[in-house]
Amino acid sequence: MKADDLPSVFRRVFTYIHYALCFAFFVIIAYSATVGAFATQDGTTPSTPSSLSLSDADGQKCLRDLDALLEQLHRHARQQFDTAHEKTAVRSWNDWSEQWRRALTSLNLHCRLKTSASMKPALKYAKNIERIHLSYDNAFRAYFKVGHKASRKIDEWTNEQDR
Repeated sequence: MKADDLPSVFRRVFTYIHYALCFAFFVIIAYSATVGAFATQDGTTPSTPSSLSLSDADGQKCLRDLDALLEQLHRHARQQFDTAHEKTAVRSWNDWSEQWRRALTSLNLHCRLKTSASMKPALKYAKNIERIHLSYDNAFRAYFKVGHKASRKIDEWTNEQDR
């Protein structure tokens, strides 16, 4: 190997190291945004109401109410993604999100999730629902701060091209 070839060898080695680090970073972020965002502290995925074993009627009602809140969260998030380009989208999401959080807090208090030992499975389920809400909230806020401007510029560019 010649002395002149040494910089190109180092460049290739560091380029491959850079690619490996970028790939590892991407894999970690992808894992965190999918499985990691919805896993509990012990590494398991969230429980579903059907797998929780609360025998009393009040406990079952609380699980049904939690499931309804989760469904409402998913439905509104899908709608929000469809209207994310509108100017009032941030305010709309913030208002709805605050109302949803109050409903979840009210349900936690009503069902005594934090004080009753028998409601521990429902409390874990509620915490996982909160994590899902946090994931949606972070995704919307990131889009509104970064992606919204880029989307608007793309729309402007597309409109100019159509003329």
